[in-house]
Amino acid sequence: MRAAAVSSRAPGTWSNSYTSLLARFVAFCRAREPPRQVCPADCMTVCLFLQLVAMQANTYSVVKSASGMLFTLHELAMVPLGSNPTKCGMAKVIRAAAKRRLGLKLVNQKDPLPFEVLRAGVLCMIGSSWDTCPLIVLSWATMVMVMWCGLLRYSDMRNIFVCCVKFFPSHMEIFLCKRKNDQFRRGDMVFVGRGAHATSCPVGMVQALIRRGGFKGRVPLFQGWDGRVARWRGLDGLVLSGMPVSYDQCRVAFFRVVSKATARPEDELRAQFGTQSCRSGGATVLAHRVEFRLFQQHGAWASASSAHRYIQDSVEDRVAVSLALGY
Repeated sequence: MRAAAVSSRAPGTWSNSYTSLLARFVAFCRAREPPRQVCPADCMTVCLFLQLVAMQANTYSVVKSASGMLFTLHELAMVPLGSNPTKCGMAKVIRAAAKRRLGLKLVNQKDPLPFEVLRAGVLCMIGSSWDTCPLIVLSWATMVMVMWCGLLRYSDMRNIFVCCVKFFPSHMEIFLCKRKNDQFRRGDMVFVGRGAHATSCPVGMVQALIRRGGFKGRVPLFQGWDGRVARWRGLDGLVLSGMPVSYDQCRVAFFRVVSKATARPEDELRAQFGTQSCRSGGATVLAHRVEFRLFQQHGAWASASSAHRYIQDSVEDRVAVSLALGY
């Protein structure tokens, strides 16, 4: 029963959203005077909690997740659907009010990363050869380049294992055993072709990283590192952890590459770019060059509307729409 309950939602839904919200709801119930019952909870308790979440949230998705957590909690407790407190009229009013107040806009959306900036940063990092730069620097540059060319999210990139990468004369194939929107858990194949520029070709960079690192089998392609060792041993003697690179270390690598190209402080760049800038940067270039069906498949977007959010149109393109009227 427990396994079935856990499998009813995506693993990321439990770990990234429901677990922390449930702990927050339990603390909320215990802090009331007198303490309220967690499950089954009465409609007033649920409504008060949702209102508190809505007042403190910056986006509507947080309110939606809190409501989903409470619904799932009572569903697993076998509370009849008609008696689920999240279905009461006041709970619907709170969600509707939060949706109007907070809206569905993206908060802190970052700019796409231009390819010119990416390539300049990669060349500054690795120099003239893949074999002369420190291994960790090659790993940083390769990771950012693969995320840009493959339109990969961080969650996609961390699930790349050496045994799931195959090389061919014209391209490489990366099998992702887990990917967002993969509802049936069949995995997804990402195809990346060999580029015209040898030094910044993502396929060659991945081959060099695997060769220099001696990676084999089910080993993460992009690994984390021990920062304590790096401080006194330097980048050349840095010890890889053998585990997938963390999100914080991914951000460190990303901003190192971008700062090399722009000569701007990393703190200043954080307001403009983020790790999703790789995905949106590649999408902005690719959307105007290939068929939209292939573009959507390459980025693994569930719908066209989701893909459109990653494309940034230039002023010239927007102006050309009205000029097409021929006035």
